[in-house]
Amino acid sequence: MSESENVFRQLFNNWNNRTSASTNTGRPVLSEWSDYVKSSANNLYTSLPMTNQDADAVQESSWFQLTRFERLVGFACCLLASLLCFTLCFFMFPVLAMRPRKFGMLWTMGSILFLVSFGVLQGPKTYLYHLISPNRILFTTVFMSSVVATLYSAVILKSSILTIFTSIIEIFAVIYYTVSYFPFGALTLTWFTSYMVGYLGGFIGGIL
Repeated sequence: MSESENVFRQLFNNWNNRTSASTNTGRPVLSEWSDYVKSSANNLYTSLPMTNQDADAVQESSWFQLTRFERLVGFACCLLASLLCFTLCFFMFPVLAMRPRKFGMLWTMGSILFLVSFGVLQGPKTYLYHLISPNRILFTTVFMSSVVATLYSAVILKSSILTIFTSIIEIFAVIYYTVSYFPFGALTLTWFTSYMVGYLGGFIGGIL
């Protein structure tokens, strides 16, 4: 028997012994991967934006009793649908720019799905308390007003100019909401906005 064949037999026996040992312990072969996926999901769940209070302290209604995994699945589906709407708005902007009302409605749908995703994750009641908290009430007011104004302008008034104006407000509201969860995000965005407004005001004043 050649040396290479002996090495192959030894490697095969070692693999067979490890498989037998894992079978004898009654632990599935893929259990370690399953535990890793569950651990990663729990870490993702705890790291996503939550309220200042513990989300579990708010008792959700009986019709919304979902497991943590089900909430993550719902969150992922709504978020992916929201990103799809935003992506379509971005790549189809040259076409939608000629039809601003359709652009506004598509962007509004993506914005609503974006908020709904966090509502599914945290629970409707918990997320509602989060949106009306002192740190978020301004965003909630501006965002909801821009959504209603965009839909009203696009569907009822059918005004392209008003739809463009309300859509711009809605875009900035979503950007502010996203950036505000990063460290010093809201402060940086506020400073940058104030700087740009002052710069443009000085530039226009210099021209005039």
